[in-house]
Amino acid sequence: MSTEAGKALVTALTPQDEARFHPQREALAGYVFDVFLRWSEEPHAGLSRELLESRRSAHQLERNIAELRAGNLFDIFAKSAWSDEEGRSLCAFAVLGMVQRWQVLPPEARERSIPQFVTLAERTTRCLSLPFFELFEILTSEEMQSAFWYRLSEEVGQDVGLSPVSPATQVVRLTALARSRSPHARRELERLRALGDPFISGLIRQLMVAHPEGVAHDEMSVEGRGSIRLPRKAWQRALRWLSGWATVEWLLRLLASLAGFGRQIRVEARGGGLLIDWELRLWGRSLRRGQWWSPFTDLKWVSREERFPGFFLLLSILALSLGIFFGGEMLAEGAAGGDTWVVLAAAGLIVVGVVFDLLCWMLYPLYRQHEGLEFCFDSRRGLRMQGVVRERAERFFAMLQRVRGAEGLGNDATLNDASSAGG
Repeated sequence: MSTEAGKALVTALTPQDEARFHPQREALAGYVFDVFLRWSEEPHAGLSRELLESRRSAHQLERNIAELRAGNLFDIFAKSAWSDEEGRSLCAFAVLGMVQRWQVLPPEARERSIPQFVTLAERTTRCLSLPFFELFEILTSEEMQSAFWYRLSEEVGQDVGLSPVSPATQVVRLTALARSRSPHARRELERLRALGDPFISGLIRQLMVAHPEGVAHDEMSVEGRGSIRLPRKAWQRALRWLSGWATVEWLLRLLASLAGFGRQIRVEARGGGLLIDWELRLWGRSLRRGQWWSPFTDLKWVSREERFPGFFLLLSILALSLGIFFGGEMLAEGAAGGDTWVVLAAAGLIVVGVVFDLLCWMLYPLYRQHEGLEFCFDSRRGLRMQGVVRERAERFFAMLQRVRGAEGLGNDATLNDASSAGG
């Protein structure tokens, strides 16, 4: 590898990656964690030079092993203020040191160590403004995260209504839970909402709306083809089918699809609302595109639907019935007249009906992998999507349910999960 390529690779590394792949990671991580752990026991004393030097001597570390992209780790520690990269570097080493400590402890001692880890995370976040919780999720295992988030929520629950507890501490704890993408953190957040404490419930409502990023990435967005229009009323849908316009519209959509003409839509949860991106395409080329953003408070209702859920069942029954009926009738005529070709044709017709029936049952699971979503906004706008991957639609729908429930909006804000005949 050339010198220029090596420099580019080092520049591309994040502070946490640099800490993770540092040749002296174990020694430096153990030192940084030890310093922060002792500081967290008496945070008002500050990170004194005596503390830094005593811990460095105890770990027997030489200066030349602590070189980082942001500078020498010991020099960074001695500063009165850190840049973002310096703070993330220190925080990454602290988290890695915590992981090392966790791994060497026996199983029964791990549970006793978690409260200490939680206190360290709270105080480094609140007093030093370090992204401890963010890096904790990146650098730790599922097992450790489960124990950590459970203990954090337990402390929130235990401290409800206790006046000595600083509101700032509860804000730090709940913000960490709300911004987390871990399913363990989301589970604990739901458990805390169930406590019914006014302060905790109100804070959770604000945090869940302010931080929709606190969900997994694939829960935050959905993509599919569709149209931007207000949802039809019941009488409009009935008139559309009775007049035959639904059939005409279906044929037009089929022709447009064959010609590669359609509107691709992406809906993403961002900044306390939904960002809608759409693009009109023809033969793979973009004709027109646009976007708009709508706050969650403007979202009137959302509906999931599976179009024509009984279509394949009816089609398979019809094919099998026709094959058996006409094939059986031809078979009887051929047998009565002694015509071998008619008998063979009748047998073939029955086989075609059976094969078509089997194909319908094979295609149905593939068809069910996609479904539709429909949105209605108070701002006189609507959105209908089809071809959304089923699992993504389920997760996105569940995320909206959590956010809408957190906002505590009126009864007109509903989320429906239903099968539809389409249209």
